[in-house]
Order: sequence, then structure tokens, then C-alpha cells
Amino acid sequence: MREIKETIRNPDYMDCGKKPGRIVLVRYSPKLGTKMAVVLEKVGKGWYRIVTAFPASKY
Repeated sequence: MREIKETIRNPDYMDCGKKPGRIVLVRYSPKLGTKMAVVLEKVGKGWYRIVTAFPASKY
């Protein structure tokens, strides 16, 4: 959970994703030794929810 929180607060890379209303945030995690990606979806004005989080090899 801590790695997801850090990725959302301080991303190294940001992508709008393929679907409208979704954002992909990527951050290198020294604790995991790889990049962590978090996908957020906009659900309201200024509100987002976490769709998924995974180790990213693509970015």
C-alpha cells in the first residue's frame, strides 16, 4: 500500500492511457527493484479511484 501511495504522490512518468478518464502513473521503486504502475479512473469532479496497480515492465 505504501508503494501505491508513493507512486500516486510522486510519479516519475504520467500517461493518459488508452481510455478516456484514466491516468497511468509510473514510479521506480527501489524497495521492489522495479517500476510500479498505478491506473486511476476519474469518478467525479476531482475524485479518482484506483483501478489496478502492478509492476511495470512496459514503461
